[in-house]
Amino acid sequence: MSRHQPGAAPRTAEGNLAREQAWLAREVAAARDLTDADRSFILEDLFRTLEAIRAGQTPEGLRREDEVRRFLDEPGRRNYRALAERLA
Repeated sequence: MSRHQPGAAPRTAEGNLAREQAWLAREVAAARDLTDADRSFILEDLFRTLEAIRAGQTPEGLRREDEVRRFLDEPGRRNYRALAERLA
């Protein structure tokens, strides 16, 4: 049985991308109406979520997560330093 609804566009990678872009455009438009208090609440909620996730991890899991973050951050730092040197 197909989950495709009559009249709906077929599900393709292009269709998925178009739907995601449309969703993101709606989110950006909605964000324009947020107050500073709304933004602060959202960021605080994200921070509480992060803390809850980290609290549930093992020390080894936290160590691995930090190691991966440092590994991924270093190429960005090198690129930024190279750009700053070129612009100086």
